[in-house]
Amino acid sequence: MNNTPIFENNIISLSYLGKILLVDYKKRSIIDLKAVQNSIKEREKLAKKAPLLVIADISKIEYITRDARAFLAGPSNKTLATAIVFHSKIQEVIGKIYIKFHKPKTPVKLFTRISDAHEWLQTFIKS
Repeated sequence: MNNTPIFENNIISLSYLGKILLVDYKKRSIIDLKAVQNSIKEREKLAKKAPLLVIADISKIEYITRDARAFLAGPSNKTLATAIVFHSKIQEVIGKIYIKFHKPKTPVKLFTRISDAHEWLQTFIKS
């Protein structure tokens, strides 16, 4: 899968895996509300009018604030579904808490491998 970055800053790198957008959070990133809002703004520029399928690789982040999690769970005009990729037990717990208590408005599922996340998101692509 080709994943050459099409946008990059000090917190994220955005690239496409086919029709799916990979949001790769950089090592030891602290994700706050402003970082999430900027990330969403860049994602929506890329999406134009098409709905997005997103893989969010949180495996390298250090922390995400409560405000950022709440914002991400809100309604989105552009995101159709999100697969969250994690590598540690604590990230899994954070992901489960996010899904249970923030109740995202679009489908969200947790994965340990990008390939599994990609496969799940493929089910949302209409032939």
